[in-house]
Amino acid sequence: MQSSFSDYSYLSVRDVCEMLQLNRSTIYRQVKQGIFPQPTKIGRSSRWKFAEIKAFLDNPTQKES
Repeated sequence: MQSSFSDYSYLSVRDVCEMLQLNRSTIYRQVKQGIFPQPTKIGRSSRWKFAEIKAFLDNPTQKES
């Protein structure tokens, strides 16, 4: 896991893509399907809490596509 993020950090879709080795469309498709955590909207940007991404990665039963 990247140590440059704290549990209180917000990640951009680019950060999430790099962390999970997935492309943008896969992430948004999994959000729509309820597999991946919903982002928080900050203005027009979507951001994910690092703690939620970490929890998602720690629970492999959620990683079904």
